[in-house]
Amino acid sequence: MHRAWMLVPLVPLCALASCSNAAQFRSAFAAGAHDGPRAVSYVGVLRDGALKPEGWTDWGEKLLASLGKCAPVYTTSFTQQHADAAKVIDKYTRENGISDELLELLAVGAESDAIAVVEVAGQPPKVVGQKEQPQVMHTHASGGGMHGMGPKTGSTGGTYALDDVTDGNAFIVVFSVYSAKAHATIARLEMTYTGQDLSEAVTSFDTRVRELFPGWSCAGWRADMKVDAEAFRKLP
Repeated sequence: MHRAWMLVPLVPLCALASCSNAAQFRSAFAAGAHDGPRAVSYVGVLRDGALKPEGWTDWGEKLLASLGKCAPVYTTSFTQQHADAAKVIDKYTRENGISDELLELLAVGAESDAIAVVEVAGQPPKVVGQKEQPQVMHTHASGGGMHGMGPKTGSTGGTYALDDVTDGNAFIVVFSVYSAKAHATIARLEMTYTGQDLSEAVTSFDTRVRELFPGWSCAGWRADMKVDAEAFRKLP
């Protein structure tokens, strides 16, 4: 079924007290995604291509703090109680990532229509050196006198500033919301962070979630959730 999406371009987050261009965001919403507040059941955290139970404590509950504190379905307890299904899910996500077909099977156990996944990849860049960048000089008429210290002056008379050179890494977070009723992903928020402060990255992401999903909250999972390993094994 074709769905209409509203796309929001990659933009810096400037809603914080101190604007940081290190956090760049892109979001997309299906038609109807914002028809009032929703409750969302968490699946878990996909870290570097694999669903990891410990990922929720490490990342999920911090990145989505504004939605409330609820346990995800993919926990250590889940992998122990449904070991066969967990192995199939682990293999599938490593090879295919998180698909709507996978979320469709998990959604039957959610206490809400919407379920969400957080994907985390990469790491903040490291400074590996510095390079000179030419600076524009602004001259002013002066009757002489002493000059204060300024940027480095090159041999040709130009001025230069030293900029950090990084290894090119980035910390990436994706928040996806799937609707069982719509049988499709209805919202997606992506952040690419190129700063070096993970606390800033986490705060920036949670702030953006609060802005784009006003009134949303988290929900849990049914205690009697049925998990069919064979159904997961048949996923395309």
